Amino acid sequence: MEAKWLLDIGFPRIKSQILDAVYAADINRSPGPVGLKKAAELNRTLITKDYNFRGSWNIEISHPGIVIMENRVLTAESLIRNLRHLELCLKNNELQLTGQRFFIQIDKSIIHIDNAGTEHDLEKWKSPRVTQNNGINAPRFTEVQR
Repeated sequence: MEAKWLLDIGFPRIKSQILDAVYAADINRSPGPVGLKKAAELNRTLITKDYNFRGSWNIEISHPGIVIMENRVLTAESLIRNLRHLELCLKNNELQLTGQRFFIQIDKSIIHIDNAGTEHDLEKWKSPRVTQNNGINAPRFTEVQR
């Protein structure tokens, strides 16, 4: 299932229909950033640059998810690339957007934020592993068959 996004103010317009996105600027509402209640009302995951959504907190309302993007200038292409990457990480980690918070460092990492505010990198391949083979996780030369 493809995610449905609600993009807060300050995000680039995506000209193609590659993402199912609605823009806060197009919604009849009060001026300023769009809120979590509006995202829940529209059943769309909120994409924002508002860092107030990070940290420890207990959200009182049911919501379709929050994605906090690193506060940098984004192109439409980098926005698409990073949201698609998030979808892939969710699938690989068997997670859903609903009720969850994520922080995206543009083209670098995707972090899951739990209710206590602890941040966990979703890309397990970045975590080093120590093995019994002198730190090398590969077969020895003598074990390789020709």
